[in-house]
Amino acid sequence: MNYKGANMRPYETIIKGEHKLEKLKNNKVLRFIWNVIYWILVVFTVATLLVVLLQRTSNNALSLGGLRIFNIVSESMVPKYEIGDVLLSKSVNSDDIKIGDDVVYNGEKGDVAGKIVTHRVVEIEQGENRGTYFSYTRACK
Repeated sequence: MNYKGANMRPYETIIKGEHKLEKLKNNKVLRFIWNVIYWILVVFTVATLLVVLLQRTSNNALSLGGLRIFNIVSESMVPKYEIGDVLLSKSVNSDDIKIGDDVVYNGEKGDVAGKIVTHRVVEIEQGENRGTYFSYTRACK
């Protein structure tokens, strides 16, 4: 058969393409980059699983590095957070909380007693004792 513009037959082209693929696989720089990406993903996945397991087994009492993961289960924070959204929260000093911040806390009164609540801070009031703060929150709706 006569192939115009080609000095080799089709099976030789495939072998040549495989050779280029082997060169890419053996490239030390690409292999190093792949290994770095791979291990970052592994560490991230293991850390996420540890945080979730730690929270589940401790009923959200413990955290890993001050980080906790929560799921949104109600529509109270729509449109900012939808049901099923996953939140990553970090423990902060109460002095760092400002009006407009979204906070996650354990409810103490009424319908939210004993439940984890995510609301927006709408008012902060300093108590009589220096260092005592009262934060007032509400849902987005």
